Amino acid sequence: MKTKSELQVVVSALVAASSAWLGGDLRAAVLVNESFTGTDWASIPNWYQTGGGFWYQNNEAFNANSSQWQFFTSAFASTDIGVGEKLSLSFNYTAVSGNISWLYASLYGGTAATANGWNQWSSGNGVSDTWSGYAGGIATAAAGASHEFLRAEGTASDYHPYATWDTAALFYVNSGPNSTLATGSPRAAQLVLENTGSAVSLTLLEGATLGSLSPIYTASDSTAGRKTTGYNVVSLYMGTSSGNGEVRYDNVLVELVPVPEPTTFALLGLGGLLLVGTRRAKNSASVC
Repeated sequence: MKTKSELQVVVSALVAASSAWLGGDLRAAVLVNESFTGTDWASIPNWYQTGGGFWYQNNEAFNANSSQWQFFTSAFASTDIGVGEKLSLSFNYTAVSGNISWLYASLYGGTAATANGWNQWSSGNGVSDTWSGYAGGIATAAAGASHEFLRAEGTASDYHPYATWDTAALFYVNSGPNSTLATGSPRAAQLVLENTGSAVSLTLLEGATLGSLSPIYTASDSTAGRKTTGYNVVSLYMGTSSGNGEVRYDNVLVELVPVPEPTTFALLGLGGLLLVGTRRAKNSASVC
């Protein structure tokens, strides 16, 4: 029979394991992990940008010209979101200028860019009529904008992914005016797509740091065309109220958090029982 101290050790280990899973750290498959350490674009050969003023310095990548909704993208291995699994995109950002209306985080499947300077408005230049996926837009009320989610697909005549005015948007929701997108200071954001079986649950989180994120908008796409398979591209971009803007990006992480195995649930249950037993023993000892 285990002693009280031994039980406490077991409980502590089980609680730590369960906390890791609940926090999305247990067995997560890392698909993209980029902290932009280097001195120039040659340091990040797997990242590409559309035309415009994109720069890379001081261990950050940033867009200094957003008049055409330029994109900053990287590809990863084709990934399906199984039932109960989550596909997550998180990153640090700094909205340097105050005229930014939205900052978009997007995950989609399709033809990935293979060179800098591709034109997102034309076919065969980094996107194609086969792309599809979701974008989450973090908004600022200063421009009369709203947090939003959309799912869109390319068409034979429209190769520009994720513009809110895009008639190819098959799923679109917005939350009304919000003031979340802060300018001038480093911030963090996350887009989470979860396959519930009957829908794709969408969550946007934002905060001062990656460790202090809070949900700012949630929605659910239960349409027949909801996307759960074939994700292979991450894209970051922003739109301005007028003129050019600047956003800096860092610590981009894309990961797939799988469903815990049945043994994990069993361990969680065992941990709970042991914890209850330990507390009862402690209370009994206190009474005596």
